Amino acid sequence: MSNPTEIPAVTLDRIETGRTLALRIALGGLVGSLVIAGLFEGTGQFLRSYLASYVWVFAFGLGSLVLLMIQNISGGVWGYAIRRLLEAAAGTLPALAVLFLPVLLGFTGLYDMIGEKQLITKTVEEHHFEAPRLYEWAVPDAVIQNDPILQRKSGYLNVPFWIIRSAISFALWIGMALWLINLSDKQDRENDPSRRAAIKQRMQAISAPGILIFGLTIMFISTDWVMSLEPHWYSTMYPVIFGFSQLLSSMALAIIALVAFYDVSPFDKSMSRNHLRDLGSFLLGFVIFWTYISFSQFLLMWSANLKEEVPYYIARTTGGWEIITTILGFGHFLLPFLLLLFRETKRRKEIIWKIAAFVLVMRFFDIFWQVAGAFHHGHLSIHLLDLSTLAMLGGAWTWVYLGNISKRPLLPLHDEREDSLPIYGV
Repeated sequence: MSNPTEIPAVTLDRIETGRTLALRIALGGLVGSLVIAGLFEGTGQFLRSYLASYVWVFAFGLGSLVLLMIQNISGGVWGYAIRRLLEAAAGTLPALAVLFLPVLLGFTGLYDMIGEKQLITKTVEEHHFEAPRLYEWAVPDAVIQNDPILQRKSGYLNVPFWIIRSAISFALWIGMALWLINLSDKQDRENDPSRRAAIKQRMQAISAPGILIFGLTIMFISTDWVMSLEPHWYSTMYPVIFGFSQLLSSMALAIIALVAFYDVSPFDKSMSRNHLRDLGSFLLGFVIFWTYISFSQFLLMWSANLKEEVPYYIARTTGGWEIITTILGFGHFLLPFLLLLFRETKRRKEIIWKIAAFVLVMRFFDIFWQVAGAFHHGHLSIHLLDLSTLAMLGGAWTWVYLGNISKRPLLPLHDEREDSLPIYGV
């Protein structure tokens, strides 16, 4: 079976239609965010909503890079089906680095850039909901001088070191993504089987330590971006939850993208329901493991009953937050778990993509529960900016993602797994 070197016109039309829609959504979200923030909800709420939306979108890029490295090492026909989709998503990491810049406005030290008064004399409690600010530990020394916990953590939680950690992490992720994509392109152009095998070995040599690098960097990033929103709280399990959520989100996205191109060339001649079944099985496993580690964190904290840990859950199970908590319990675990148990459910494209889309909705609920809960303890508060920033970032990321897809063949050329497709069930 031969793969086309160019994307057929009908497939390009579908991609361009999607890009046009995504761009309109992004621009609508941008205008809406500017109007709502400027006239109603303020810069502070914009930053809080932006961070939640950004973390949701960010998972698509980084999670796809990790899945790409996993399939480079493990092989398997499932990886052949979504390899190019994963590469296109990983290729959005440079754009995600640019979209990350507004998060820097969450530091108190940048008040003057947007015309806000910099507070020097307020206590941490009085300062907690002042805008525009995300991170309590980033307030001037005069504000935290009476907080011994923040003082002890200041060697790690300080603005310069925070920026350095984020910059190094982005550099590593972007470097690995572009390196793997470049090698993949070389493999497509190479006609010598021995040289293609050498390129494959190089991709594996990058992917193995790359997964370890992901594990290390996600430990810092999860702490810096989200857990430090509540600097008095800590959890050694949280980086695992945050990192694994990247895989869950990116797998759900890959299923949706595969189904979107399932009936157009070249997927229509290469894909089978067995591909969907395998990806659906991965999604089921990821949902189960997310539930396991999330419940483990809750159980350990609740049983230990430490004053530094328990308030995290108390704040998210009272004042209306119990609604979101209940939704996550049923929607993020029970419903997809029960549906994905059935083999035929995973093999039917008209069903599996809806389950994957529902999982992505639940992923945003989970991130909102984590981020917004840090600013509204014991009081559920939903803002229009939560939706407008989600539309802005989701639309912008999808526009870049589909643009990456349109630049390269939708299926890898000269991939030895192509020979397994007839046996696999095409």
